[in-house]
Amino acid sequence: MLLRLSFVFASLVAVSSLAAPVLAQPAGTSASASVKVSIKADVSARGAARAAAGDAAYAAGNFAAALAAYGEGFAATRDTAFIYAQAQCHAALGHKDDATAMFNMYLSASGSASLTFKAEAEAAVGAKAKAAGGMVSGLGHAAVGAVKSTVGAVADVGAGVYGSVKLSVAASINASAKVEAKAADAAYAAGKFEDAAQSYLAAYAKSQQAIALYAAAQAKAQAGHGIEARGLLAGYLAAQPRGAYAKDARTLMLAIGGSASLATKVSISAKVDASARAQAAIGDKAMAAGRFADAIKAYGLASAKTTASALVYARGMAQFYAGATADAAATLKTYLAASGNLEFKVSAEATLRASGSAT
Repeated sequence: MLLRLSFVFASLVAVSSLAAPVLAQPAGTSASASVKVSIKADVSARGAARAAAGDAAYAAGNFAAALAAYGEGFAATRDTAFIYAQAQCHAALGHKDDATAMFNMYLSASGSASLTFKAEAEAAVGAKAKAAGGMVSGLGHAAVGAVKSTVGAVADVGAGVYGSVKLSVAASINASAKVEAKAADAAYAAGKFEDAAQSYLAAYAKSQQAIALYAAAQAKAQAGHGIEARGLLAGYLAAQPRGAYAKDARTLMLAIGGSASLATKVSISAKVDASARAQAAIGDKAMAAGRFADAIKAYGLASAKTTASALVYARGMAQFYAGATADAAATLKTYLAASGNLEFKVSAEATLRASGSAT
């Protein structure tokens, strides 16, 4: 397997001994009350509409919507102001670890990047950024269930945030999808990111190997499609939460408006009728192995035997992880419209927002 990471803005400095700073916030105030965010004037024309949408949502107190809009803007432009704005959204939402990570990610930009909000970001993390050459290394996000335990180090910087990574995954894809993977690698190397994404997805459809999802996510992100990239990154992380590229995946996920919490483990066979339990268990096993196409099929077959809403939720999550974001949005809306106890409502709503749809 060969994935050689390339940092475009400059070599970020690894400083493993630094502890993550605590976000500075005056006692008795909320982030939403104390910080105003308006970045439309600080981004390129290509990102102006998304910046305006994010600014409006932030001003209205809809921080989750603002986060999604800013994430989409960053995927389309790589403008650093979007990272700063997302950091403020996380702070307003009370996501202290994610906010700290993103303030440091913002401060890690160098070279030609214009850090208009440098003073604000430094104030937010409670201290001036310190690193060799005037740069700060960005924070990788922790694994699901262990967020707070790893934010204390700033040594791990995910690639593909301000620039692209160099991808070559064909050697790691099995023979059934080798042709598609080689075509994807060639297209990616040539900067044809749309073509690369489609070929990586074709490789995944044949092999159902999680590395193809990660590669497709990188290609989608480089093509400016943050919504699709979020789903694919969530799929990779759900399949390989401690995989070789998990830290990079989490960092890119943050940068494009998502969170590692989207990579939710799905196991619903115990929650359906006996008539469909065996088929649902097949779906659960496929989900755990990252074979999301198989999971979609299994949950669909189980749904033919029972109307359990949990099956609808599981199928929607499998679709999201496989990169079928439009199908996932439709399925999750169906789940949320169902009556009765919706045990997975919070997860479904978060995934629906990440798929670009309002709940």
